[in-house]
Amino acid sequence: SKINAPVVLIWGDKDSITPLSQTNGLMRTIPNVELVVLKDIGHIPMVESHLKFDKALADALQPLNKDAINNRRHVRRGSGYR
Repeated sequence: SKINAPVVLIWGDKDSITPLSQTNGLMRTIPNVELVVLKDIGHIPMVESHLKFDKALADALQPLNKDAINNRRHVRRGSGYR
């Protein structure tokens, strides 16, 4: 895999268009992947249950946000990092 960044798959367990079983290949080939399965949600979780989706996304991004905040403390002003 050429993907080096952390990846979060947010999947509905009732997705009939792209079934949950389709994640197996992704889980094998992406090195830093996390799967979040939303119960009783179909193919468009951000529309079907935006509250569940938003929580799953916020929970997944929280560690990345902490890393970004910690890294930002070590960057000098004027370095282009905002």
